[in-house]
Amino acid sequence: PTPTPPKGMFDRLSEEAQAPSFYTDLEQEVRGECARLSSGPVLDCRVDRWSNGFVYVKFSLERDAAAAVARMHGRFFAKQRISAEHLPEAAYDKKWGAGKGKQGS
Repeated sequence: PTPTPPKGMFDRLSEEAQAPSFYTDLEQEVRGECARLSSGPVLDCRVDRWSNGFVYVKFSLERDAAAAVARMHGRFFAKQRISAEHLPEAAYDKKWGAGKGKQGS
């Protein structure tokens, strides 16, 4: 599985980020958009609540992650430009735990 972290997706200090369902809603929205932009399923999607807008997305295949990075990088979300890049799987697993991905797309 290959992770991809879009950055700049939210401002954790914003008023909207204080809403109870904000992070869950964001995970679902990013998961759906990444599944639509790539040809493969999203294995996991996590919002790093303490970051500067990082959302981590894990795919089963490198090509699906590469497609999502190519299509997400430079796009705008909530009036902010997204920066998307590949993250080595070992780094993802260290942060979120190996084998703990949520299945689905």
